[in-house]
Amino acid sequence: MARRARAGRSGGGSSRGRRGGSSSSGGSRGGGRGGISVTLPDLERLRAQLGATAEQMETAGREALAEAAKEVQKETRDAVRKDKGALAREVRISSRAGGTRRRVGWFGSRGVDYARYQEFGTSSVPARPALVPAAERERSRLPQRVADAVRRAIQ
Repeated sequence: MARRARAGRSGGGSSRGRRGGSSSSGGSRGGGRGGISVTLPDLERLRAQLGATAEQMETAGREALAEAAKEVQKETRDAVRKDKGALAREVRISSRAGGTRRRVGWFGSRGVDYARYQEFGTSSVPARPALVPAAERERSRLPQRVADAVRRAIQ
């Protein structure tokens, strides 16, 4: 971002109202009125850079969310009951809303309809949660994960 400042005499008035600038009047040597005009000659370049930064931040946020979903998937696979291993194998991740929303769970998987009973229990089977605890752990880590990714992206 470039700023140019010009100082000098103004011939009897303020330069307010000039496009892209502002000024202030004050005394100057020689008894005349002085002023300062500040302009942003590279405003379009600055706008382009800010747009690029916003895109970088969004991309970093999406990547951090993808990492978080993978971590939930891994922790769930590690914690789930493994009689035949189907529940661990079938933990899936789906992406929605352009990558700004992730789902982790047993959806679209055949043969693991019993996953909800393992996770939440029934009247005769106690709950053995794996997905919810993994998601809750990651939920507390997600804000810092996103902040770190955005910070790296804009440096």
